[in-house]
Amino acid sequence: MEILLVLTVLAVLAAVVAPTALRFFGDYALRSSAEAVRGDLARARLDAVQEGVPYEFRAEANGRRWVVVPAEREQAPVASAAAPVQVDWVPVRTGTLAEGVTFPSTASLMPTAGRPAANYFEGLPNAAELGMAQWSDPIRFLPDGTASASSVTLADDIGGLRVVVRSMTGAASIEPVERPTLPGMPPQ
Repeated sequence: MEILLVLTVLAVLAAVVAPTALRFFGDYALRSSAEAVRGDLARARLDAVQEGVPYEFRAEANGRRWVVVPAEREQAPVASAAAPVQVDWVPVRTGTLAEGVTFPSTASLMPTAGRPAANYFEGLPNAAELGMAQWSDPIRFLPDGTASASSVTLADDIGGLRVVVRSMTGAASIEPVERPTLPGMPPQ
């Protein structure tokens, strides 16, 4: 009889703790993805100031990838057999959100009407594959440290976070997103 009572108490305790534990691990993936995006947005601002050229952050609409590249890319000179050309590009980066986290299409993250120019992804891993994806309009960072006022939303099957970029300072911060405002998610 005592064993049955102990098993019942353990079952009730597990039923109470399991949702909290699952939510904690889900929050971790979403929060760490938002921190990674915020970090690359801050780095894009720093690159723009240091390199003296505008930088752009673009997110893959309904996907998990993002890129940070200079807004104005020079065309690489054509190499000849006699004199190969080596081009030193300014810093470029790409990132991927944690499994189960995406950039949902929202008013602040809509795919652009067209794709970026052919050389836009040059120097990034999988440049050809990146060139075929649908990308958001860019969040642009200028050499004076300012940026286009914008935000990017990240979501999983439980909730979402928004990374907001302020125009005057180019600073990025993370804010919670209410569940009913996420596309395709029913209200709680």
